[in-house]
Amino acid sequence: MGNWFGDMFLPYLNFLVFVAILVYFAKNPLRELARKRNDSFESFRAKALAAKKEAESRLEDVQRRLENLDAEIENLKKNAIAEAKKEASVIIGKGRLIAQQMLEDAKRSGDAEVLFLRQRLKEEIAKTAKEVLVSRLQSEFTEKQDEIFSSLKIAELSEWEEVRGT
Repeated sequence: MGNWFGDMFLPYLNFLVFVAILVYFAKNPLRELARKRNDSFESFRAKALAAKKEAESRLEDVQRRLENLDAEIENLKKNAIAEAKKEASVIIGKGRLIAQQMLEDAKRSGDAEVLFLRQRLKEEIAKTAKEVLVSRLQSEFTEKQDEIFSSLKIAELSEWEEVRGT
């Protein structure tokens, strides 16, 4: 009987002692490992829940924006058209101002040209009149009359030319 007991129960008793020692020494490290793993899972779970809430919030925002998309597009179109009209008004106003300035510049330039040409025409008329007068006087008078009249008239014409500046 002694062998039977020793052969049969002794391996089980050794195993129980081994498990008891293992539990005694490994209980705290295993418990700490389990707690850390549990904390890690809880942290991951909390992050996942926060990410889920964020995703749901964004989804609601996108769905709300999609519902209002037609109105938002229409609003953007209206704003773009209003801005384009404002810009067109500004450009047209500037164009009109430039056109007015160009007209004024052309008028001033034309007036100056007309004044210059009038002065030149007066000078040409005076010169032509002098030449015609001298030509007629030379053909109508005799030499003697020509001498007397020429000296008087040439002096007067010279004075007249000095007055006129030609």
